[in-house]
Parts: sequence; C-alpha cells; structure tokens
Amino acid sequence: MNNALSFDIEDWFQVENLKPAIPRETWNELELRVEANTQKILALLRESGAKATFFVLGWVAERCPDLVREIDREGHEVASHGYAHRLIYEMTPEAFKEDLLRSKRILEGITGKPVVGYRAPSFSITPQNLWALDILRESGFEYDSSIFPVSLHDRYGFPGSDTKPFRWPNGLLEIPLATWRVGKLGLPAAGGGYFRLFPYWYFRWIFKRLNRRRERFTFYLHPWELDPGQPRVSVPWLYRFRHYVNLHKTEPRLRRLVESFPFSSITTAYRTELATETPSRPPRIRVTFMIDQLDSERAGTENQLLKIVRGLDRQLFDVNLICLRDTPWLEENRDSINCRVDIGHLHKLTNPLAITGMLRLVSLLRGTRPDIVHTFFPVANIVGVLSARLAGVPRIVSSRRDYGEWMNLRYVLATWLANHFVDRIVANSSPVKALTERKENFDGRRIEIIYNGIEDDSFARIERDEPLKKELGIPDGDKVVGIVANFRPMKRHGTFIRAAAEILRQRRDVVFVLVGVDAAIEGLRDSMRLLAESLGVGDQMRFVGSQQDVRRYLSIMDVAVNCSQREGLSNAIMEYMAFGVPCVVSDSGGNPDLVSSDVHGLTFPLDDHVALGDQILRLLNDPALAKRLAENARLRIESEMSLPGMLSRYRSFYQGLISLDTSTQSRPT
Repeated sequence: MNNALSFDIEDWFQVENLKPAIPRETWNELELRVEANTQKILALLRESGAKATFFVLGWVAERCPDLVREIDREGHEVASHGYAHRLIYEMTPEAFKEDLLRSKRILEGITGKPVVGYRAPSFSITPQNLWALDILRESGFEYDSSIFPVSLHDRYGFPGSDTKPFRWPNGLLEIPLATWRVGKLGLPAAGGGYFRLFPYWYFRWIFKRLNRRRERFTFYLHPWELDPGQPRVSVPWLYRFRHYVNLHKTEPRLRRLVESFPFSSITTAYRTELATETPSRPPRIRVTFMIDQLDSERAGTENQLLKIVRGLDRQLFDVNLICLRDTPWLEENRDSINCRVDIGHLHKLTNPLAITGMLRLVSLLRGTRPDIVHTFFPVANIVGVLSARLAGVPRIVSSRRDYGEWMNLRYVLATWLANHFVDRIVANSSPVKALTERKENFDGRRIEIIYNGIEDDSFARIERDEPLKKELGIPDGDKVVGIVANFRPMKRHGTFIRAAAEILRQRRDVVFVLVGVDAAIEGLRDSMRLLAESLGVGDQMRFVGSQQDVRRYLSIMDVAVNCSQREGLSNAIMEYMAFGVPCVVSDSGGNPDLVSSDVHGLTFPLDDHVALGDQILRLLNDPALAKRLAENARLRIESEMSLPGMLSRYRSFYQGLISLDTSTQSRPT
C-alpha cells in the first residue's frame, strides 16, 4: 500500500508565520533558497525510490522553471500551491481565481502537462469559503488536498470533516491531510511543524496503525524545513517557535520515514478514488470553432486559432471548424487544418441573405451537435452565437482579442444582444478584459484570460545572422533597432521613426530595421519612408517588407520595439521576449500585460517619441541591463505563454465549462 508524500514548494520568506516581519513587496530582494532545499528533497527521494507530489507556488516556478522541469522529469507529480501564497479566506472569489489560474498557466507552460491537483496555502479552505471548491472544479482541477481535519488551530482546520478521501457535490475529489481521531478530537499527523515538534515515534505509531487498517495517509513538508541555516527574523514568539523549532531534525527524520513506509504521488496513491467518479459527459468533448474567415496563417487571431484547432488532444476533443466565408488561403490549405471544415457562406450582417445563412448555420450545428461553440471575430461573435443558441448548443464561448476599432454602434448593439446567450468570453489580456467589461457591460467574472501561445522551438537560442547584416548594408559594429509590425495607423511607425531621429542625434552607429507591409492603408509604408527622408534619417532605415522567417531579423536586433496604440496581446512582442531580444514597448493596450517596466523590458508613454528614444538608448548604452531584462522576459514567456501551456489552459477551460454545475452548493458528502 502506497501512502501519499507531498511537499509544498515555497521559500522561507513566504511562510505565513513570518508575514509580520517580511512584507510581500520585499520578496524579490531576499535570498532565494528554495531551489537548493528542494534539491535536497529530490536527492533523498532518488536514494529511497519514493515518489511525491510537489505543490509548487507559481511565484517560485516563475523564477525556477528548471527546478519544476527536474521535478517532472524525475517522475514526480507537479501540482499547484497557488501563485502568491495568499490565504483564500482573505481573498475575493475573483482574486482567488486569478491567483489560481496564473499558477496553473505557469506550471502547465513549464511541463506541458495538465495540472490537476491543488493545495491551498496554509490549508486555507475552511467551512467559511467553500465557494473556492467550485472555482477549482471549474478551472479543471480533479482533486484538492487542502482540508486538514485538525482541532484547535488558530489559522486552519476543518473539524468534523471526513478523514478519508471523499467527493464534494461538484465532483471534486478531496484528499485530507493525515489525522488520528480520539473521540471527536482530530490529532495532527500529516507532517509540517508537527513533524518537527512531536517525537518521531508518535508519527510512526499512528502511520503503522492507519496502514494496518488499510488506510493510506497523506504527509507533507516544506523545503525550508530542511534548512536550519536559513535567515532568522523577529516575529511573535509563537510564530517563531512554529517556524524554527527543530529544523535540524527534519532531514534525518524524513529519511527514516521514506525508508520505513512506501510512498508515491497523490495521483498514484489515490488512483482508484480519482477514477471512481461516474463520467458526466461524453468521452470526447465536441468543440466547434467559428470564425469570419481565414486569410492567412500568420495573422494574430488566425494563427492562434489554428494552433488551438491543431493542438487540442484528439483523445479528449472532437474538433470542427466553421468559416463564415471561403477564401483562397482556405481553399489551398484546408487539408492542413487537421479537422472537419465547413463553410457558412455568410458574408455581411447587412446582406439580405444573412438570415438564410444563419439558418444554414443552425442546421449545420444541429447536425454536428457540439458541446461547445467558440466564436472568433465580430460577425461570428454575433451570428455564430445566435445560431448556436437557436441550435441548442449547451455552452457558448465568445472571444475578444483586440480593442474593437471595427466596432461601430451597430456592432456594439448586436454584440450586446448576442452576449445574453454567451456563457463565457475569452480575452487574451487584462486590458482587453477590462475593455469588454466596460464597453459591453459584460460580467468580468465570466471573462477568462488565456494568453497567446508560442511554439516550443521559438525558445531555441538563435545565432546572430551576420550575413544578413551584410545583405542589409549594416556595418559590423553598428547596433540594430527593429520593429516587426505591418503598416497600419495603430502601429504608430511614425513614433518609431521620430525616435530614431532623436537617437541618431546622439550616436550614429545605429541602424533601424522595419519588418512589415501595408495592411490597412495602401501607401502607408511609402509615407513612412518619406517621413524618414524628411527627418534626414533615411540612410539609416531598412524597410524589408514581409518576411517568411522573422527569426533571421530578430537575431540581428539589439533592441526590438512596439509602438502600438491599441493591441490585445502582441505576437511580435511575445516573439521578441521568447528569442531573448530586449524590448521597448508602448504602455498601451495589452503591452503592459506582457512587459512590466524594468522587469521584462522598458515601456514609454504612447506617441512620446522622445521617451522612446531615451529608453532605446538606455538599453544600447547598458548591455548588462539589456541582458537582465531579456532573460526575465524569456523566462516569463517560457513559463506562462508556451504553446503547450496555452493548449493545456484551453483544455482545462473547456473541461471545466462542461463540468460546471453552479446550482449545487459545495459541502462534504
């Protein structure tokens, strides 16, 4: 019989006992010891052959992605401990969900595997905040291990709860921490501070009796509990006692424990309990995606949709795609989409035949009977939603991926009508979510943020393409500042060129590369060329048009720029970050969601070409700063916005949507 071994991966300064002395805003300034301490645990488990579940704090995973990969690589389970180690009963449901999903997104982005288990910081799911269980279930979690049925603790406890695994009414499996019942009193036996405070024989005695009764037990520790050399801080005596008592005894006691009892991860130890839930949905979820048209595989929304369509696991999902109108690109590439593709033959809302087209869509949806319809682009977000409603589709999802420059009053009213039949809206950034709340008066609690995804090979280091510099006539020693953006007014190329003029007044060893073609207004690219000539910087500009392999150009850039006015989540910025190119971006649209100033890159006020020039010069003049920001940016993209992470997030989102049951109040059964 395997018992469940688990570790809550957080650092010494993130513990609730030390909270009075260590403000959260100082965490980045403190010594990071969690990696070395977790390595002690991994080495000990290798020696014993035991496996475990590691409930990893998202904040830690963000800074130590290689540690998370090693945990996964060695056959242990990676689960979530939330992102910022906040007590759930001190958060609103909205804040908890945001914290939870951020952690899940980071962990799944690192491992490329679904994260199905959760443990609350300080076991902070109590009888007063059972609403958290529905959010866990809705977010795709299969089990929770936050219930500690102990008595007489000031911070946590769930007296009277079952001590064996049980299911909540919403289907979520609960794995309680080990206790020993004496009448109605629950004595702690799960580990943590108790393992350091009580004698070892106490635990051995309880665990042997539990196993003799054919009951598994769930045990936990923290990495900092194996670290007697950690810094000491001044806190009230009770907190100091809880945190520092017998730290030197933890590692030898843990070694004795894993040598005396068989241990595995939670999902292995309780595999029978996890598998016993009666399925409430078909083996595969039928998802139909609907979009106005597909003109290209490279444009932002189309690119992301095709990644989702091709990447969803076909063992879990049956995927169909409906395009409201045909295009030459679709005719040529239909076979590569990897699913059934139907054409709706619906071109405009104002077309007299729009009603006929919508009725065809209703008939098509009734024939394919999807569990979920997910729409993209303005017409599909209206007609597709209404058609799905008329066809009786159980769950309808809409998308918002930009700032709706196309959305005139007619579209706003029609979208507002369609939104009455939408279960969820998926936005690709926080600002787009906020705009949707404000402009469409849509409940923010029903708006999901799922970031765009970048392919794995995008994280590969790229060698500087020196021959390309020669092709472009750029001297060997000159710096290259680039922008990747098709020419449209919102991209603000004029700001980039005016900033170039400011920079060239201070140093002449800089060349500016503009990758892109006219996308909205014919001749805009030529007008930007004329602007550069009028400012006297035409010789330092390279207008290179559209490029099949943008990576060649990114490889020669010392700084990459985005000046956009209103953009949901820029794929170009994500590519800058993924390839390790230090970037300067406008503080507009979804850009701040990607780049925190002086953390992942630098920002400047929209249309302020002087400020943009100053920020570019900061990076050109300070290589150490440029390197640090680029590394931070790369780690963020890799951990939060990888393609496997995005696909895992959509998988969890769709599964949670199907299993969502908000009509039942959660309580133990």
